[in-house]
Amino acid sequence: MKKKPKYFPKGFVAGLVFSAVLIIPTFLVSYFRENVEPFKNMVWVALALFLPLGQFVSYLTYWRYEIQAPKEAKSNLTKEPFSSFANLGFEINVDCVEGFYAGYHCRIKWSPSGLFNTNWQSINLMVAFALDGKNLDEIIQRNKKRKWIWFDDGVVASEEYIFRKPKFEKVKLKLDQITNELQRQHLSPIEMKKN
Repeated sequence: MKKKPKYFPKGFVAGLVFSAVLIIPTFLVSYFRENVEPFKNMVWVALALFLPLGQFVSYLTYWRYEIQAPKEAKSNLTKEPFSSFANLGFEINVDCVEGFYAGYHCRIKWSPSGLFNTNWQSINLMVAFALDGKNLDEIIQRNKKRKWIWFDDGVVASEEYIFRKPKFEKVKLKLDQITNELQRQHLSPIEMKKN
């Protein structure tokens, strides 16, 4: 059984918002000029134009993230740089490459680019650690120049790209930087929870 698109309600709301942006100013102008005829026409034009446009945009978003991106992610896991991590003992799972590196449990995932924003495709590196009573805010402050996202039980870094995936050496270098920093901060490794 196929999944129902969950983006349709958002598209409907987007269409209503676009319609309201046109309808409200037209209504105010019509009200103050005491001529309601242009307002009636504008309501129909806005609804006829923006509701289908909102539905189209929401379906395009649904298609990109729910249909096309999982297929692309699955095919990417068999190519570089992911296949080289498999040579280091990492396992290829459904949506990521997972294994231990320098004693730390790591997951490496591919992330799709956004359709209507400036997000590029990226390879995300997730490494698990235990805080062991250390202050997370202090760790974040010491590493604020790095574009890493810190959590209580792990850190995420990404290697973004536009057209060509980064080479294995570049991704491995980023993983080395993360694990070296975790070792320097004396953060002990833990296992991640299952996906």
